[in-house]
Amino acid sequence: MSNLRCRCKMGLLVVGLLCLVLAGCGGGANGGRENNAEVTSDTQNNDNTDGNHGEYSTVPAVECPDPTEVRLNVQEFEFPIVCGCEEAPWDDDNTSKTCTISKGMTVVWAFVGSEAHDVKSVDGGFDSSGSKSHGKFTVTFDDAGSKRFMCAKHPGTMRDYTIDVVE
Repeated sequence: MSNLRCRCKMGLLVVGLLCLVLAGCGGGANGGRENNAEVTSDTQNNDNTDGNHGEYSTVPAVECPDPTEVRLNVQEFEFPIVCGCEEAPWDDDNTSKTCTISKGMTVVWAFVGSEAHDVKSVDGGFDSSGSKSHGKFTVTFDDAGSKRFMCAKHPGTMRDYTIDVVE
């Protein structure tokens, strides 16, 4: 009987892991994003320069389709990295709360969960997104420095995040 219980648990574990892997693959009409959240930028510059005809100084771990853009999700009481940051996208081994970018890049926060959140600058470095459960919020960072942000609706769990903007 104990052997049967063990096999059932292992079967459930395998099925659960398979569901997680398949869910992470995306697909579908909205590219795998929940609630059809738009993740687009108003930026049309795709030449990987900072507007001063120089190369960006950071190299993203995973480049976004638009190399002038960085994408972060707003979901599940976190701000996971999707692409464009020097740090790797989030997985079980990487949950960095810092995203390092070059000056002049645009950060796109995509609201993809069912819970309403906001993106708020801790030190007044940019305007707040306002409360959202879907859609996007974009900020272009033209000045170097550390820009701290949080979710004001959930300050206990969604705090201590930083965009490090380098020359």
